[in-house]
Amino acid sequence: MPPELISRPRLLEKLNSGLGGKLTLISAPAGYGKTTALSEWIRSVEIPACWISLDASDNDPARFWAYVIAALQTIRPQAGNSAEKLINSRQQLPIEAILTSLINDISTDDAELIMVLDDYYLIDLEAIHKSVSFLIDHLPPQLHLVISGRSDPPLPLASLRAKGLLSELRAADLCFAQQEASDFLKLATAINLSEKDMLLLQERTEGWIASLQMAALSLKDREDVSGFINSFSGSHRYILDYLTEEVLRRQSDRTRAFLLKTSIVDHLCGPICDAVTGRDDGQRVLEHLDEANLFVKPLDNERYWYRYHRLFADLLKNQLMRTHPDEVHDLHLTAAKWYEENGFIQGAMHHAFAVNDCEYAADLIEQSAFNLLTEGKSYALQTWLSKLPKELVASRPWLCIWGGWSYLLTTSQPSDIEPFLHNVDVKLPEIEVRCKETPDDTSKIKGYSLTLRAILARHTGELRRSIELSHQASEYVSEDDQFARSYILLNLTVSHFYNGELEIARSYAEKTMAHARETESIYDDIVCTILMAHIEEQQGNLTKAKIIFRQAIELGTQPGNYILPATCRAFLGLGTIAYEQNELDAAQDYYHKAIELARQGNEILTAIGGYVLLAWLNQIRGNADKADELLAQAQSFAYKAYTADIEGYFESWKARFALARGDMDTAKRWAKEQKSVFTSPDTMFYTYANGLTATFIRIRIAIGNLDDILPTLENTKRNLESQGQTGWLIEVLALESIVQDTIGDTEKALATLEQAFKLAEPQGYIRLFVDEGEPMAKLLRLATSRGIMPAYVNKLRSALHSQEQEHPAKQSPLVEPLSQRELEVLELLGAGKSNQQIADDLILSIGTVKKHVYNIYGKLGVERRTQAIVRARELGLI
Repeated sequence: MPPELISRPRLLEKLNSGLGGKLTLISAPAGYGKTTALSEWIRSVEIPACWISLDASDNDPARFWAYVIAALQTIRPQAGNSAEKLINSRQQLPIEAILTSLINDISTDDAELIMVLDDYYLIDLEAIHKSVSFLIDHLPPQLHLVISGRSDPPLPLASLRAKGLLSELRAADLCFAQQEASDFLKLATAINLSEKDMLLLQERTEGWIASLQMAALSLKDREDVSGFINSFSGSHRYILDYLTEEVLRRQSDRTRAFLLKTSIVDHLCGPICDAVTGRDDGQRVLEHLDEANLFVKPLDNERYWYRYHRLFADLLKNQLMRTHPDEVHDLHLTAAKWYEENGFIQGAMHHAFAVNDCEYAADLIEQSAFNLLTEGKSYALQTWLSKLPKELVASRPWLCIWGGWSYLLTTSQPSDIEPFLHNVDVKLPEIEVRCKETPDDTSKIKGYSLTLRAILARHTGELRRSIELSHQASEYVSEDDQFARSYILLNLTVSHFYNGELEIARSYAEKTMAHARETESIYDDIVCTILMAHIEEQQGNLTKAKIIFRQAIELGTQPGNYILPATCRAFLGLGTIAYEQNELDAAQDYYHKAIELARQGNEILTAIGGYVLLAWLNQIRGNADKADELLAQAQSFAYKAYTADIEGYFESWKARFALARGDMDTAKRWAKEQKSVFTSPDTMFYTYANGLTATFIRIRIAIGNLDDILPTLENTKRNLESQGQTGWLIEVLALESIVQDTIGDTEKALATLEQAFKLAEPQGYIRLFVDEGEPMAKLLRLATSRGIMPAYVNKLRSALHSQEQEHPAKQSPLVEPLSQRELEVLELLGAGKSNQQIADDLILSIGTVKKHVYNIYGKLGVERRTQAIVRARELGLI
């Protein structure tokens, strides 16, 4: 606290009254004593407080919140430990995920605390404003937030004000009343001003504290006090400029030169002052300025780091530009060099950009980019690159490599990354010629570029190309390059998995996990553990998959029970298994947790998958409106997804929902648009993963168009068997049994179904059969009559019966309902068309039409065409 502090009880009382709300805002122009008033209040209350003094370099979310956590830990040492790790993680998590962890930590202790964000007006980044709004929305009751600055921040102030949760201090509250101004000047100058002089000074300054402080400095040792007070008038800025010149004029030449030259530096210490002034007395001068109360503030208890009062620094810079404009460029470069040599890259960048030395800034970025990426500071890197001319970035391959990598870790959008890689491709031949003496660097550029291209290829569904590029990249990257190696290994693991090569994927997953544990990369470890669980799931080992999914969650559970967002796919996997085993409430809980974590961690595909599966769960429970709402939420995320096949994923699910709701027009329209299914083994896994083939087959069964369907199923079975994908093989066998029964080969259908049962029963598969509805119910009845695996079949029939009881379908007068195709044939029968005409109209073979007519007779309980038409009309079918 300054020695001339005037106690201001009215301000303390107002600040105290705001503690019941969420936020106190102190908003006033420069020089109104905001920080001093806050300091006095913090010292007067019996509540621990943490204080963050912000500056312009804090316009980076990771840096901003790292400082907030550091401040918080001065009063709660354990708070924010997990959040701090998340900030420094290579995986670029949304700030909301980090804040969730921080809020949870604060909530564990009921003791009150105050958090002060001073000079918040220097923050102009929308992402930080959004994150502070998130904190305010979820503020624990024991935390009170104070924001101080020269202007109102873009936060939800109106809403807080309306709810009575906002306390405000503004310029009118802060300016000195006449008695306060008088008391202050007595303390600061030891001069007893006449009442007339005091009134005039109060009138001229309007209680503005900064001008009173400058006036106090100018009044010291002055004989003609009244004459001086009468000598200035005008606007606040004019008065300050006038008083600043007066204050500087009263300093020695050495002190004046020191103040002007060091004004370009935001954070002052003896060595950097020595660097920019060319002297060796920096520390002594700073201590002298502090003792003389010349607007310098110590930033630590050791009084090593200082800063000028912001308003005073602005005034000094203006003076420097007016009096020594030719020195400004060299002063900034000198400061930048000092910061660089002492490891403060952020400070060096600030001064390099201040004088627009882009080449030097580019050098600094190349030197520091790797550390920024590994410390989770991709946003800072992107901000710096955006300040450089595009031509300069394009001419430097390493800038392009790091730029591409920063977007890989944030948006993952190919459109953000591809331009950087294109620039590398253009410049690489020139570099190879120019840099023959440094082939290692050229090789490394190639390796990093290929690694990025491999990951992009996977994102766009080009799995074979992704695998090939990964192997090419590994030839250029050295064995001890742990950064690139980790990405190559992880990409090979994921690409082989999505390509259906499960055992190869398992092998790479084991290597990636070993590498992740060696390098302490928890994100890679979690991802590969989840992939190992998915491999077991695809191989039909649901019990083992559950165990491994839970291991992944355990890996991602931090102190304080905070769960890393990277575990979202493990929760989704547990939900899928719970659903399959007919544990529908558990499945719902898992899906909700997966969505929550996916949204925190910006895991778009997992969020989409969670919403879709939750929608399907609501659909089978009879809540179609809720299902539609969840599908809409899933679709709202689609524009953020970077995979090529996300639209196909949605369309196939929409077709399945349409089929479940009897909307055959939509289902048929989708099926007609599918040009081919499983055109090659390489695309088979991807296609099936999106549900295309299974949905396609279900629709073909429903409309009775079974031409060539069995060969497709046989081809699918062979591929799944060869790749050990037992989980999906069971589903294909179930569908095949329905097709076989539909075309009249019931014996073969039961044999196929028994094969599926033998694979499914040990792992508790239920929904896979139950979700096929009446066609499967008929086969289960037949299986019971034949004594096929009675215990398991009874379990399936019981599950089917329970669902029918909870959500009964509309009762049909028929023992077995007509398929959509059978209804179409019946309609044409009623129109008097012959079998050949029906075949021509529906583009079916005459044999298929006869089979449909035979099935229609059986279901209607008639023997001739005329009887069928009469019965159909009685039932309202035509």
